[in-house]
Amino acid sequence: MFVQSIIPSFFDQYQLKPDLLVVGVSTGVDSMVLLSLLNQVIPATSIVVCHINHGQREASQVEEAFIMRYAQEHQMQCFVGHLPLRLEKGNFQEDARRFRLKFFKQVMKQVNARYLFLAHHVNDDMETAIMNMIRGGSLSRLAGMKEYYEEDGIAICRPLLKTSKRKIITYAIDYHIPYYEDASNATDHYTRNWIRHHIVDVLWKEFPEIDQSFLDYKDTLTTASIHLEAMRDNYIQDQVIQTRGKIEWNRGSFLKLDTSLQQEVLFELTKKSRLSKAMIDELRHVIAMDKPNHTMAIKGVCFTKEYDVLSLQKLVKKPNMTSIVLQEMKDYPISEDWMISIHKKRCNCECNSSNIWYNSTMLPLVARCRRDGDEIEFDYGTKKVKRCFIDQKVGQSKRKQPILLEKNGRILAILGVASSKHLPALEDCDIVIELKETKNESESLH
Repeated sequence: MFVQSIIPSFFDQYQLKPDLLVVGVSTGVDSMVLLSLLNQVIPATSIVVCHINHGQREASQVEEAFIMRYAQEHQMQCFVGHLPLRLEKGNFQEDARRFRLKFFKQVMKQVNARYLFLAHHVNDDMETAIMNMIRGGSLSRLAGMKEYYEEDGIAICRPLLKTSKRKIITYAIDYHIPYYEDASNATDHYTRNWIRHHIVDVLWKEFPEIDQSFLDYKDTLTTASIHLEAMRDNYIQDQVIQTRGKIEWNRGSFLKLDTSLQQEVLFELTKKSRLSKAMIDELRHVIAMDKPNHTMAIKGVCFTKEYDVLSLQKLVKKPNMTSIVLQEMKDYPISEDWMISIHKKRCNCECNSSNIWYNSTMLPLVARCRRDGDEIEFDYGTKKVKRCFIDQKVGQSKRKQPILLEKNGRILAILGVASSKHLPALEDCDIVIELKETKNESESLH
């Protein structure tokens, strides 16, 4: 029978020889059939069952007890996770999906497994492709799910992805495989369910061979996306710099790309945030604008355009600094990411744009944020602090919370931007006052 050959063919295609693998099992017909098929090819002791009790139905406890008993009877390891109640208040399906994947990865790390098997089938794939078409997305996302891919050191495997739900149910009945039916699947409460009942099921009824048509469509999109992704990856490798969780690239080179490639680059750089096409198009619009400086927060990501430099970083709420008295040589934290460091001058090479030289006998100083009307004096005259940023083309990220050094109500310097005429002569300086970044490497956005 065709279904029985799926796992051996999948193992051969991707040259898999797993000593241990993890299977996501909901107790529905799809995952129970997958579990049975795997057990025909590899020993039960090489299979680790992962089940999530969503706690949304009375049957959840029954299903948890069933899978634990099934695993024990078949000599398989079994891990059960319970969905936090707090997920009920947000986007439940998306939050639950993230929780499941996180739990699966935790179990994989615990048992030292590299392969995660999931029971998605062609009906699921069609639903996902339609949902992504509605939301908009990269070319590969429009093609639906991937049968096999590697990410963060693990391999995601979906051997049933080309198999219809109908064939899976028939196999379960013919071979007496036990399973539970989730009653919530019959409702239209979630978008996926509505698409299933009112689009995908109708297509199957009107076009019995729709699965083959969809697979042909998917193959065409996948082939095209491979070529586009290669160009995207070459651009990112050549033009994108990532340091300390911040991604930077050049606006000029980006605008030379065609529209589809611009979209693919932005989708890739923000893929962990799962931005919609509308959000990506908004980013592209901002990048194309003539306005030299712009900052926007979008779905947990901070995008900044500073003249010809574009950047993305995880959005972090920083505490506001009022004022700090600098009295001695030490480090003064001013936020979770930055500090002012005062130390002895070691050599003349320490002088740079992010520090000033000063005399220790002239401490204390006050470090504070900019206020409306602040002015700084130079040998050639007085200038508004705000005007200094414009003249020196200082980007928005540095304008938001500049650090000013003040002595007796007079501004001595804007750290990293400008120094006034009131600083002591260099030969009289014995200390360095420096603005330094303190944060550790942040989580990558892509």
